[in-house]
Amino acid sequence: MAGANISGNLKDPQVAIPRGTLTAIAASTAVYVLFAVLSAFTYVRDADGISNFTVNYVPNCSLNDTCPFGLHNYYQTIMVASGFSYLITAGIVAASLSSALGALTSAPRIFQ
Repeated sequence: MAGANISGNLKDPQVAIPRGTLTAIAASTAVYVLFAVLSAFTYVRDADGISNFTVNYVPNCSLNDTCPFGLHNYYQTIMVASGFSYLITAGIVAASLSSALGALTSAPRIFQ
């Protein structure tokens, strides 16, 4: 939406908007895939939070899907592992505010 809002400022919008959109989609996809692969190599799928991790260890809670921790069960694994969970939360809030302000400031240009 942001590209369409400022398309009047572009030199060649017919080329720039699709190129920018596809580049943004490709970059986002690459970051998400890289993050998923790194998470899969770094974290265990199921963890009970008590036992130490060994290579072939399978916690008892994984047999009946009651594990409270692990990449499969605990959605805030990244916040726990990062050590700077407040920065992740601040980044989410900042991205939301940036999108909201972008929509508010570009809406008058659309209605002109």
